[in-house]
Amino acid sequence: MALTIGLGIVVLTACGGASGQGTEDIRIVGKRVDVNMEDPGKSGEYVFDPAEFTFERGEQLTLVMTSEGEFHTFTVPDLDIDVHVDAWKSKALTYTFDEPGTYELVCIPHETLGMTGVITVR
Repeated sequence: MALTIGLGIVVLTACGGASGQGTEDIRIVGKRVDVNMEDPGKSGEYVFDPAEFTFERGEQLTLVMTSEGEFHTFTVPDLDIDVHVDAWKSKALTYTFDEPGTYELVCIPHETLGMTGVITVR
């Protein structure tokens, strides 16, 4: 599958405190999409919030991923995306989806606990 990828990762500095989500250094390119990586109420039910995404082919966007309380990944194996986000930190990924399809999203350490999602590119 031929795929043209515009890819950039920006590491963000988190502020102090339990909810520090240092986002003041984000450079947004295209549409901003916030993704929370959570274990709501320490339930053990790990989730992406949201877990389903739909984008148009050629749409450029910046995904801003924020991890709640522990290490998570934002991994899309079919697109060679693998972003690691430490506890209480944020990272941004600028990306252009050039190939229509449905792609599986997983958090590698929490995939077996249900931390999965779907990206649809139309």
